[in-house]
Parts: sequence; C-alpha cells; structure tokens
Amino acid sequence: MNDNRRIVLRVRPDALGVLWCLPGTKIGHRKESKRPPLAKVIDVSHTGMQVAAPCDDRIVRGVVIEVVIGDVTTPVRVRWTQQTTTPGWSCYGVEFLRPTPEVQQAIVDVIRDCSARDGIELREEAAVRRPMW
Repeated sequence: MNDNRRIVLRVRPDALGVLWCLPGTKIGHRKESKRPPLAKVIDVSHTGMQVAAPCDDRIVRGVVIEVVIGDVTTPVRVRWTQQTTTPGWSCYGVEFLRPTPEVQQAIVDVIRDCSARDGIELREEAAVRRPMW
C-alpha cells in the first residue's frame, strides 16, 4: 500500500521488531515452533503500524492478533496484507485496538526517538477541549 492517507505522524524506525503472536504461539515457549516470530516494523503511528512478518494463511483482513512492543502486549486488527519480494514474507497493515496507557507510551517513545533522529521537533499535544455544559 503506497498511498499516504493517514492524518497522523508516521515514522520509520531503524530496527524495531515486535513479537507477532499468532494463534498457537506463546511467549517464552520452549519449542521454537510454538514461539511467536519476530516481525520488523516498517512504520508506526499513533493509530497503527506496517510490519513485515513471515507469511501465514491465517492472517487475513479483519483478523485480530496480539503483538508485543517492547515489553507491552496489545491487540491489533489486520487492515490489509501485501506480498513482498522476499519469499516467505508479507507486509501487514495493522491498527491498534484499545491501546492501554502503557502501549500508548511505548508508541510515543518510538515516535519521539525517530523524530529526534530525523531532526523533527514535535509539538506538545493540544489541550483537549471539553464543553462547559
């Protein structure tokens, strides 16, 4: 997917990986075949990310899986899939579902690190306006 329809800042981390927790995998499992594979984050925003991960027929649009970013786990919904030129790998666009404050902070940390690396100064987020009634 090459269009840029997002309305939020999207950054490209140098070497960020996430655990790609498909059904039947378990973090820390003794058998390698039961451990979640590592997916490479291509870009990330406050609302989702694009990752390159091993192909799996169970991952289709609409499927919800778990990913581990740093040391926090969060559910994501697959929005699109696309084959890559690397055999056995695909790209997946996912959106974060119900991100906890810890997940949001992990994402903000990645965005801040990438912005500092790229020389981009981030503004503080605007105060939320609430009606007085």
